[in-house]
Amino acid sequence: MMAEQKESTSIRGKLAAWLWQRTPAGRQAARQDQVQSVEAEHHCIAERDQQVRVLLAQIRTPKDFQETLDELNARRLTLAQSDHLGELRALRSAYDSWMADVEDLIGTRATQQERAERARQQMAQLRTNLLTARPLTPDEAAQLAHLEARLADLHASEAKLEQLWDSAQDRQVWIHQLGTAYRRLEAEALALWRAVCK
Repeated sequence: MMAEQKESTSIRGKLAAWLWQRTPAGRQAARQDQVQSVEAEHHCIAERDQQVRVLLAQIRTPKDFQETLDELNARRLTLAQSDHLGELRALRSAYDSWMADVEDLIGTRATQQERAERARQQMAQLRTNLLTARPLTPDEAAQLAHLEARLADLHASEAKLEQLWDSAQDRQVWIHQLGTAYRRLEAEALALWRAVCK
């Protein structure tokens, strides 16, 4: 094995490869390799395009994401008959990079919505159980009022995000901050529930 590797990188090996590439059979083999590589790239690009569309069906597609998809699709159509391997690989790489952005948005939004739902459920349980629990101390009543106000603020922020979904400059940061705030609210509501109801 080592001898073969040395031979392939030796001057003699390089010369043999260079000569082979200039024979009719060598040129034919190179053309076949090129054709196969081009076909493989076209196949990968078509797969990526379909995968992106499946992903975007899972979420309300922001305007900037749709514009990127339109740009990629235009490039894909332009290169539909191309055999320029470099351009095809660049397009596939662009799809791969953008798919990561789409997956990140979907994951962040799903996490935020899950945390929002848990916080709402925790607050609902807290309200229900307080009806049959002991009277609240002034400090506990203030904590409950503060939690209710924060929940209302978070609902308002989420509604604003929905309104600005297409134009939000820091959409990803906004979603992440909402998720973190809902998780903190859930934890504090649970702590108050345990203090009063257990």
